[in-house]
Amino acid sequence: MTQRVKEILSWYGSDNPGTLTNLTRLLNHGKLAGTGKLVILPVDQGFEHGPARSFAPNPPAYDPRYHFELAIAAGCNAYAAPLGFLEAGAREFTGKIPLILKANDHDVLLDEPEPVSSFSSLDLKKQRC
Repeated sequence: MTQRVKEILSWYGSDNPGTLTNLTRLLNHGKLAGTGKLVILPVDQGFEHGPARSFAPNPPAYDPRYHFELAIAAGCNAYAAPLGFLEAGAREFTGKIPLILKANDHDVLLDEPEPVSSFSSLDLKKQRC
C-alpha cells in the first residue's frame, strides 16, 4: 500500500473495518491505483433521461454489461450504477472492478418532479402513513 493511500485511510480512523476495506479497494484499483485519486464511472443516464436519449447514439450501451466493460477497459477505480444495472453484470464481472450502488437516482419511470434521496423517501413514507 502506498504512503498516499495510508495517509487517506488515516483520515477515516473512526470508520468501521468494512468501510476502510472498501475504501482501500477503491484506492488500489484501476490505472490510478495507489495515487489517492479516483475515477468512477457513474451510469444511470439511460433511466434518468430515457434510454433512447442517452443510448441511441451508441446502441451497444443498451446492454448493461457494456458499462462494466467500459469501466474496466478505461481503468476506472469503480463502477457506480442503480441496482438493476449492477445485478445484470455482477456475476460475470465479479472481482474485476469494485461496484458502488447508486441509491439516489432519478428515473423517468415514475412521475416525480425532483430526484428523491433515501432520506427524503423516508420522510415521504412517514407523511403518507
